[in-house]
Parts: sequence; structure tokens; C-alpha cells
Amino acid sequence: MSEHGPGGTRTAPRPAPSGERPGRPARTPERPAPSRAVYRRRRLVVLTLALLLVAGIVALVVALLPGGSDAAADPAPSATSAAVLPTTPTLEPVERPKDATRFELSLPDKVGRFALVAEDDSPAFDVDEPNEAWALTYADGAGPEATRVTLDAGQWIDEGQAAGAFDTAADALREATGPSVEKGDVSVAQPEGDPLVTGTYERYTDGPTTIVLWRNGTAVLRASGPSAEMESFYARFPF
Repeated sequence: MSEHGPGGTRTAPRPAPSGERPGRPARTPERPAPSRAVYRRRRLVVLTLALLLVAGIVALVVALLPGGSDAAADPAPSATSAAVLPTTPTLEPVERPKDATRFELSLPDKVGRFALVAEDDSPAFDVDEPNEAWALTYADGAGPEATRVTLDAGQWIDEGQAAGAFDTAADALREATGPSVEKGDVSVAQPEGDPLVTGTYERYTDGPTTIVLWRNGTAVLRASGPSAEMESFYARFPF
């Protein structure tokens, strides 16, 4: 018997003999029953699929638990994390001279993690004849590996002379390094009202070094050190 339909002539399946499922070919000598090895392979495939299904369910449950996905995504902190730099000096500053002037003593022993390690007369502002001038060196440790910041500080009798000295020093820096990269006002907080502007500052860069020059009243100061340190050093300096 034949049936006609889309795709051409198809042969209808024969009725199954007694004891056989409809649509399943009868076992004949030409079609032997599957061997035991075939059954073992089939069981192995079924077992593998079952194990994969169980593993998927377990993974899904773990991911849905509180903090489960975070624990997998965030690795444990490394024991080799970079150490945080101290905010206070690790060494004691040098003693100040017994005959130190009031201006000299107003220059700090400590600035952030830097401590005063050397102090001497400064010739930096000699061209403008300061009343006094000092060269100070600050360091964050002992030995050649320590980071150092040098400071020249001069004081004049009045603000006009100090302003002239500031201009002279700024001209020299512009000639040596080019234009300043930042400038602004120096101001002092007041008990009431707005801060009082007492001077100006300018910042210059020379390769890996930054120089900050500022005037505060009758004093002119110039600090020089690694660029990564100078913003913090200047911000922490008391005047």
C-alpha cells in the first residue's frame, strides 16, 4: 500500500507482529538484538548527562546564595599590596640653633611625613638683600634612598621689598624652566569674614622636579622636590 503526499511517494509502515511495539521494526536474524556492550555505553551516556545536570543545578544554587557570586568574582587581597606611606615623620628633626631668630624658628621642624634634617644660611635671594635667609632640607627617612625637599626662605623688612624679591625669583624660574604651570593667591584665614590675601604663589616644573615659589607678607619661600610630593608638601606648609 502506498500513500501520496508532499515530497513524493512514501511507504506506509507495516503493522507490527504480535509482541512488538507499533512503528518499531521486528527483530529478525538480519537485525540482531543489541549486545551487552551497547547497553553499557548507553548507560554510561545517561549517567554522564545526569552528572552534568546535577553539577549545573549545584552551580545555580551557589550563585543564588547571598554573597555567592561576589565571593567568586572578588579574589582575596594579595599579601604583597603596596604599603601605605606614613603621614608623620619616621625620624626626629635636627635640633635648631640656640641663637635661632624668630623667623628661623617659625619655619617648621616637620611637614607631613618629612622632617627637618639640615639647616644653613641661604644665598638664594642675595640679589635682593633679604634681612635674613635660610636653606632647609626635609626628608622622609635616612640614607640615600630617602625622598628630599629643599626650601629656601627669606624675609624682608616690608612687603614691598618682599614682592620685588618674589618677582626676581619668578623671572629666574621662568627663564630656567619656562612659564609657570599654576599660579594663585596666598591667603590667611581670619577670625571673621573672608580670608585675607597676603601674597601670591607660582608653580613650575623642571622634568621630574616641581618648584613652588610663594610670598606671604614679608617672607618669600621656594620649595623644590619630586613632583609627586610637592602639592602635599606645599598644602601642609604652615605659611
